[in-house]
Amino acid sequence: MGCQYGAQLLYQFAWSLTHDRTVVEDIVQEVFVRAWHTQQRTPNQELMAGWFFQVAHNLCRDHFRRITRDHKLAERLQRQSLGGGRRLGPVVDAVRIQRTLGRLTRTGQVSLWLFYFGDWPLQNIAQALDITAGAVKSRLFRARKHFEQVWEEDKS
Repeated sequence: MGCQYGAQLLYQFAWSLTHDRTVVEDIVQEVFVRAWHTQQRTPNQELMAGWFFQVAHNLCRDHFRRITRDHKLAERLQRQSLGGGRRLGPVVDAVRIQRTLGRLTRTGQVSLWLFYFGDWPLQNIAQALDITAGAVKSRLFRARKHFEQVWEEDKS
């Protein structure tokens, strides 16, 4: 994953989860700092694209945990539901989707995101994750099935 191309993909990935430019910039920067430190400890080990997305996802999740813990999420949702004629529904759905994705396996989260949000072809995902296209299809199938199961459980 080239640095400029990789940074752009990580930015899009983090944006899809947070929708906050400042947070996204911090997350992408932190991912590359961690990659550099990891590479310093293990110089012969090549980092894979999946690792970058996993670190970015974990940092996004940490960001939301901090917001929730500080009760800022509720305030933000209330402001969005009252201001600018926006409805609360889509915001709540976005939070629910993020929460559902967070309950999937790491491989499921990365595979779903790259395929659906990143619009990556199966072959590109396979190459980035160093697996076969068939394995990507299997991961996507299992991840979709798990997502639907968690989504339905969350309704109850």
